[in-house]
Amino acid sequence: MAGVGGAAAPDLPAAPAAEPTEVPAAGPHPAVISAGNHDKGTRLPASLVPARWWTGAVAGAGAYVATLVVALLLTLLAVVGLAATGSSDSIDVPSNPLVSNSDLPSPWSILFQFAAQLPALGMLGSLSGAVSIDAGMFGSVQATIGITMVPLALTAISVVALFWGSRLAERLAPSSGRLQRWAQAVVGGIAFSLLLNVIATAASIKITASEHAAINLNAGNFASIFVAFIVALLVGIAARTERRDQKTVSGRVAYLRSLLRDAVLAATVHLGAFVVIAVPVVVAVVGVKAGWAAFLSFPLWAPTAGLLLFGMGHLAAFGRSAEGSLGGGLGSSSQSAYGYAVAGLDDFGIPAWAGGLLVVLALLAMCAAATCWYLRRGAQSPSNPLSWVYLPVVFLITGTFVTWLGSVSASGHAGSLASGSAGIGLAWWTPFLMLAWGGATDAASRFLAPKLAPVLPAALVAFVQKYPSALHDTGFQVQAGTPAANLSQARAQAQGHGEAPVATPVDPARAATALPRDPGNPEPPAPVVVPRPPMSKKAKRSLALVGGAIALVAVLAIGATVAVNVVRGSHGPDKAVSGFLDAVVAGDAARAMEIGDPSIPNDQRGLLSNAIYAKAAKRVDSYSIVSTTVDGDGATVRAELRQNGTKVPLTFSLVKKNPGFLDPHWCLQNVPMGSVAVAVPGQADSVTVNGVDVKVGNSGTSDSGVLRLPAFPGSYTVGLPASSKYLSADPVTVDARLGEQAPSMPATLETRPNEAFGKEVQAQVNSMLTTCEKSTDIRPEGCPFSRYTSGKVRNVVWKVATRPTVTAASYGEGTWYLSTDKAGAATVSFERDSSYGFGTPKWEKDSESDISIQVSGKVALDGETLTVSFAN
Repeated sequence: MAGVGGAAAPDLPAAPAAEPTEVPAAGPHPAVISAGNHDKGTRLPASLVPARWWTGAVAGAGAYVATLVVALLLTLLAVVGLAATGSSDSIDVPSNPLVSNSDLPSPWSILFQFAAQLPALGMLGSLSGAVSIDAGMFGSVQATIGITMVPLALTAISVVALFWGSRLAERLAPSSGRLQRWAQAVVGGIAFSLLLNVIATAASIKITASEHAAINLNAGNFASIFVAFIVALLVGIAARTERRDQKTVSGRVAYLRSLLRDAVLAATVHLGAFVVIAVPVVVAVVGVKAGWAAFLSFPLWAPTAGLLLFGMGHLAAFGRSAEGSLGGGLGSSSQSAYGYAVAGLDDFGIPAWAGGLLVVLALLAMCAAATCWYLRRGAQSPSNPLSWVYLPVVFLITGTFVTWLGSVSASGHAGSLASGSAGIGLAWWTPFLMLAWGGATDAASRFLAPKLAPVLPAALVAFVQKYPSALHDTGFQVQAGTPAANLSQARAQAQGHGEAPVATPVDPARAATALPRDPGNPEPPAPVVVPRPPMSKKAKRSLALVGGAIALVAVLAIGATVAVNVVRGSHGPDKAVSGFLDAVVAGDAARAMEIGDPSIPNDQRGLLSNAIYAKAAKRVDSYSIVSTTVDGDGATVRAELRQNGTKVPLTFSLVKKNPGFLDPHWCLQNVPMGSVAVAVPGQADSVTVNGVDVKVGNSGTSDSGVLRLPAFPGSYTVGLPASSKYLSADPVTVDARLGEQAPSMPATLETRPNEAFGKEVQAQVNSMLTTCEKSTDIRPEGCPFSRYTSGKVRNVVWKVATRPTVTAASYGEGTWYLSTDKAGAATVSFERDSSYGFGTPKWEKDSESDISIQVSGKVALDGETLTVSFAN
């Protein structure tokens, strides 16, 4: 048979045929036992006796308990991350971090329920259930929802727990044969699947969103039942089957089995090399950008993110889709979008240069897989077309699993009313791209790997070749598990390396039967012998320098990437919002105005000063950042404020302005401000807010005298200035909240005339009467007294005997109506012509007393000027 290098490999002597590997146990034959009280002659296999199955049940139950404990720890970390997210002086968990200011429960209260769903989700279950809504007079609406996401970390934990649980059970209570091992694995699978799904269903997440809405979710379904059983069964069989118990196979079956194992190993190396580097980097970057909530919950999302990055690094498209429809033909919509990492996925913070690094990482992973394939299989014969098929097919299957497990989807259905679904994941053609990458890996194993293998450390080569694929048609016997050195030595002479093979004793009880050469069998695989010519000191020094330079560049590149992301993360949109809210909490209005830069005219910024806001009561006590969403050059940050014991949800919009490499310069846009509204009588040209005078001008004051001004959240005391000469008022308190407009019915500043007002009005009344006394008219114009005569009069003299007292009543609009509180009295003396125009005038003296004086009019106040207009 031709060896790897083309030379004939020497035939080794054949060993005697192997004895059966099953060793009978002491006592009765293990194949059958007496059935006790059963009919005579009835015998059952020993492995089917229920009393022997307890170890399988314990292994399955123990694996589930271990998985549940890990799920609880991961859930606890995630909730602690939520607690640590927000302002630096607050570690409170929002009552609901997803929907602020709602009736949804705290994450602490559903910690166990959520943790109980994770193992079922890890077995491909779907978090689904019912939503019940009481629509009042419209009846009850029933809807179903489903969320599919595989927490691969829990899947891996389940597999590890099942493997070591079954392995430990097998070692403590060895099975008597293959059938018993299978039975134990079946029992373990049933126990694992039963516990996983029963507990997930019993611990359903029950949420009462309000008095009229309730949600009930769990991840136990047919998929999780079936997958959990199959996974536990296969892992249990693998764990209970030691290498010494494996039957030695030969011929084409051995060839295909070894081929499958090596191809899967190469694909695993390819995937693992990529994910092991990509996942820690993405965890660090996302943790810096999104905070503790994302960092501490990374075991739940990072493996899925790693698969998505794996696909994008292999030039696959990242897709998003959504569709929905309304019942009764009211309408429907459907949309989908694809993006490529190499073009940049700004929505997810992946710039084009980072997408290029993913492709470089994929190429490095391909080189690692190609070298592994080469070391395991040797140089493949280019004349065999089928030799090009093996790796691509396995890569195709790998791509299918990556596409499937790396997707996240959600759906909802409300009967005939509405339905919808949404999902993110890799494009459907990703497996076919992986098929091409498999072909490229195979080509690299033929042309590139032979040049890379000699520079690998000998220990690494020995590790890769530790358990080589079994030879089958070379005419000598091989025991499964034979070290690679013995097989490589057998091929060394054919490849021109090493000495002639030295026979290694083989245990006859475990040896394979020698096979004659069969030209019809495929060319046997064999680990390649890596030539290692002695290196000169200069070559070693050069290699060390090159390796050190590469390592230094890699460290610097990784460090620079992390540093850049740390710096950029410190300037993220949430940081801008935090800076604004920190200033609001501290009462620093000037700083808040500098960061927020609201679009408010200067003449309406009367309340936005430190002098006023620092004295405001009931300011924001604390806040927490709920979520951050970046969409290209825009971002949305949702926060929850705590003000005077209440929770206030708030949404901020941000945009990039003149972004730099390290600082994207996120700026708040249209900052949600609060406002205060006070009805101020028009006669007041200024008010005091928290003891600071504020002019009441045209801007911010409506025609009805309502003053509305933007304000930061807090409680403001509004009154009249102490310098007000004629008016006084009891202070009123008004509250402002960010994002909320002042109520349509404002607080009213009830002004009233003070003592100085009354004195000034009376003084002007007296002044008017004094002027009227000087009149020589019997009916003085504009005066509150007069005397009617039918003839001519002369020498008229008026005297005010008693001055009236007046009162002023306000009717709004800054005007008071003057009325007489107590009438006054006047006297008049005069001479009248009693001839009434007939003949010579005949003047006679006349007089009248107790003429009533009634005063009316209006009082107007313009600033500090009071004017009385008489209506006499």
